[in-house]
Amino acid sequence: MKRLVLDSGSLIGLISKKDHYHQEAKLGFSQIPSIFGEVLTPLPILFEVYKFVSRYQSVDAARTLLTIIQSETVIVTLSSSDFTTISDLVFTTPH
Repeated sequence: MKRLVLDSGSLIGLISKKDHYHQEAKLGFSQIPSIFGEVLTPLPILFEVYKFVSRYQSVDAARTLLTIIQSETVIVTLSSSDFTTISDLVFTTPH
């Protein structure tokens, strides 16, 4: 099964009308499930996006985004082993 992991930029673009890529993000988000199947949002990304949107747009917009993320994506938590794998990638990747 294909999967797509969303990062903060695409989610911010989706909800923030001030974002330069808002229209593209809306169009892309509507097409993601048919192209990729399962759409994943890592829990840390959810918190990052909520904080950014609530600070720079509004709390209502951030709440709307949480509702969209909850209904349209699978929220993924990170385990200790996931964190170790990510950490190993960060420290072994050359600058």
